[in-house]
Amino acid sequence: MKAKLVQQMLDEHRGFTRGMDPGEAMDVGLRPKIKAWLESMSIEGCTIDDELTINNYTESNIYLDKKLSEFPSYVKFGKIKGYFSCGSNGLASLLGWSPKEVRGSFYCNDNHLGSLEGCPGTVGKDFICRHNHLLASLEGCPKTIEGYFSCDHNGLTSLKGCPEAVGGSFNCEWNKLTSLEGCPRTVGHNFYCGGNARKFSEREIRSICEVKGTVRTYVINI
Repeated sequence: MKAKLVQQMLDEHRGFTRGMDPGEAMDVGLRPKIKAWLESMSIEGCTIDDELTINNYTESNIYLDKKLSEFPSYVKFGKIKGYFSCGSNGLASLLGWSPKEVRGSFYCNDNHLGSLEGCPGTVGKDFICRHNHLLASLEGCPKTIEGYFSCDHNGLTSLKGCPEAVGGSFNCEWNKLTSLEGCPRTVGHNFYCGGNARKFSEREIRSICEVKGTVRTYVINI
């Protein structure tokens, strides 16, 4: 009798999923979980594609400030048209879930990140990774940032892996830098580098980076 009941349940499930491709059949369990998670995070305007990747093609921004330490294994973001902020959480990694492309600004500040590996490959405006005191390297960040790049108040000992071009200002203040090797080749606005293990001169900075704005090698305490 029990075996007959189990067989009946299997037949009903096959009937429910008959006609679906394998991806759709798998979605039966994961898609509702993803939708429920988005709702719990108060995230609106997203779509879930065939690969179960979360995309947002609307003007709405995504702010994740729920004191998260990690993301569920079934959550992964793809393309985000607006801003994406996962700042002020307790995140230790961007791997596996972080968006692949953000057309607005990307914020991962005030976390426990030790690496930027897994961050978006493309960011259309600002990139803010400040106040991650375990962050010792910029390896993995985009090659070009159209807006402001802020990597201040971290534990950086090197700028290797830094974007090659920053359209706005570049801020690497309050790190442990003794060299500017790896810094951007061009900065479209200002360059800030005070408060490091070594003081750099404006002449030294301009010799390795085309800065279109001002260079500030001292720190303003506010």
